[in-house]
Amino acid sequence: MIVWTAKALRKWWIRRTRQNELSALDDRTLKDIGILRPEIPLVVELQIERPVPARRKPLFRTRQPTAGPAQACIAVEGKSELAA
Repeated sequence: MIVWTAKALRKWWIRRTRQNELSALDDRTLKDIGILRPEIPLVVELQIERPVPARRKPLFRTRQPTAGPAQACIAVEGKSELAA
């Protein structure tokens, strides 16, 4: 019972905060992100019910891209020159 009440209060607080934040934006900014002012409660409710998953870190370290042949560096007698 206490856990359920705490979750409901947290959800209400998040909903209220997000609605206030979006309502504070001007109409042009809302239009830029694709929301009309009357849609704010619906957008917030849908986002709370189905949150956007956080980006996960890759499981393996990806390799850095190597320089292309035009940018490959060749050391000639201690000097560094670009290869053609």
